[in-house]
Amino acid sequence: MIHLRVTLTIENRAYYFNTRRLIYKTFIDPHLDYNKDGLYVINTDNNGYNNRPENLKLVTKR
Repeated sequence: MIHLRVTLTIENRAYYFNTRRLIYKTFIDPHLDYNKDGLYVINTDNNGYNNRPENLKLVTKR
């Protein structure tokens, strides 16, 4: 599966962000803490390029 990500560089240090997580957090649940909650964001249609909010879903590791 394709996974899109964004790289931001500040003072020569790169920070990598999963695109679907950014979209989920921005448009659906801004208070979500992935590390604390142990949840993953997936594309419901298995298309990593389709990161529309209505195509994203939270799941557990199982």
